[in-house]
Formats: sequence, structure tokens, C-alpha cells
Amino acid sequence: MRRLTAIFCAMMLSMSVFGQKVETRVPEIGDWATLFNAMGCELFSFYLADVDIDFIEIREYVDGELQEDVQNGEVVPYIRRGGLKEVDRAIGKINIGFYPSGNDSAKMVKVDLPEAGIGYGWRLDLHGLDIPETNRITYNTRPFKVGEVRYGFVPLILLGSSWWDSGWLRFCGDTEIDPDMSSEILKKAPHYYVIGVNVKNKK
Repeated sequence: MRRLTAIFCAMMLSMSVFGQKVETRVPEIGDWATLFNAMGCELFSFYLADVDIDFIEIREYVDGELQEDVQNGEVVPYIRRGGLKEVDRAIGKINIGFYPSGNDSAKMVKVDLPEAGIGYGWRLDLHGLDIPETNRITYNTRPFKVGEVRYGFVPLILLGSSWWDSGWLRFCGDTEIDPDMSSEILKKAPHYYVIGVNVKNKK
């Protein structure tokens, strides 16, 4: 009797095990996002509703000061630009993505306007902290608060370096940056880039 009971239990266990199955599935967008984030990739998307823009702009700051360049004997802001004057259709969506360059001293940024069929890419040099405690280079991103805009430069994304504080590398504070550049993060980050658009003045 005991033997029959043991055999019966084994059969029931086998049935329950073989009744389970594993199936393959096509990864969804959210699944890829987890992988890309682990690889150091980030993507931000904005919709430019009825906004006419001249340029994509990247501005570089060191210790809160906009970096400058000398052109034709004049000191001017050091700004990377991607022109859009040739666009004769709606800009629509703009995607701003970051991905590793292959070394720790630079990061790549890709700006795409899919509805306009235009894209730009830049290599952004990263700065290490000039301190004896660490030689790590760490940068983080923050979106700017967006809404109604006026003409001129409209910031969209911040790429900023961490700062050394009480034995730790930090990049904490606002989850969104005020467009008036008053955020505490901008006061503490020793080096950062601001990626945005230059909006045309509608006369």
C-alpha cells in the first residue's frame, strides 16, 4: 500500500511539473529601456507645439560661467549649434539622447527631429574633479521645466558633473531645473552643459 501511495504521489508531482511551461516573448520598449540605462544611455523627448526655432544649441558652463571663444577678434559665447533654417515643415517632436563615447572623458549627445527628418550629434568633453580625494568622472542629467516659451534660448536638458561634499560625490536636489538657471544644482556642479533650442522672435 505504501508503495502504491509513493508511486501515486510521484505521478502527481510529475504532472504538476510538466504542466508548467516557459514561453518566449518579444521584449517591449520598457525592457529595452532598462538595458540601455544600464549601458549608460538616456533619452528625453519633447514636443514643440507651434514653436518656430532657428537652432539646436549646446552651452557649456564651468563654475557657473558660460564659456567663451574668440571669433574675428571678438569674445563670444562658446556655443555648439545645429541650424534648422532650411526646415519648411513642422518640427514636432525632438529627441535628445546620451550614450557612452567609449572612454570616460567624453559623452555623446544625439539630437533628432524625426518629423522634420533632421539629426545632429556632438561629442561632449567631461571634466574630472581637480581634487586629491578622487579621480572619478560622474555626470548626471536633469530636464528643465517646460511650458509656454518666449523667443530666445529655451533650455531643455542639463548634463552636469557631480561635486565633492563631505567625503561623497553628490548630484542631488531638484528633479527639474528652473529655466531661469536659479537651481542649487547649477551653483554646485563645477561643469555642465545645457542643451536647448533657440526660438524665433515672432514679430
